[in-house]
Amino acid sequence: MLDSTPIILNHHNIHGPPKGVRRKTLTANISRAMQKSGIPLTSHFGRRIQRIRPYSLRKYFRSKLQGSVDSEILEAWMGHTNGLAQIYNGIKDLDPDTIEKMRERYGRVEDDLLAERVDTTRVAKLETKHKEQDEQLTALREELKAKTEDLNELRDELTRQKAFEEYVRERLKDQADKVRTVRSPSVHPRE
Repeated sequence: MLDSTPIILNHHNIHGPPKGVRRKTLTANISRAMQKSGIPLTSHFGRRIQRIRPYSLRKYFRSKLQGSVDSEILEAWMGHTNGLAQIYNGIKDLDPDTIEKMRERYGRVEDDLLAERVDTTRVAKLETKHKEQDEQLTALREELKAKTEDLNELRDELTRQKAFEEYVRERLKDQADKVRTVRSPSVHPRE
């Protein structure tokens, strides 16, 4: 295997030297395989939508193997050139012992890469429950809005009643003053 040897061959190219698959074609093929697998490609978290893309597989690969494999080997497996190149002083072709060690380490961690089987029934139940909870939350928000409006109306009515009571008190006070004035003997000199 040389540096120019493609990792994934383009099987449609039957004439000439072997060519690799273009990134765009590979991404499209992986996307189709993900769709056929039955894995939901979008997840809803409230208003947020998370999309699962082919790049997500790289992130999954790295996060599953981080800590289980030397970082230099993991970087090499991910196609990053700065990992093993620094150790081997820029030598591009790895020696057979290193390749064999990499194969052996991959064999030890291969099971870590297996995705857990998705229980679609459980996922469907959780999605239904989530939808029901969203509907309940919407109903509670509407109820809270209606009660807030009722409370504001009651507050306005109370304010009007207090103003009316104050008006009545003032009128009663005026009337009481007039009654006292009428009842109290006038101080007029007698003729």
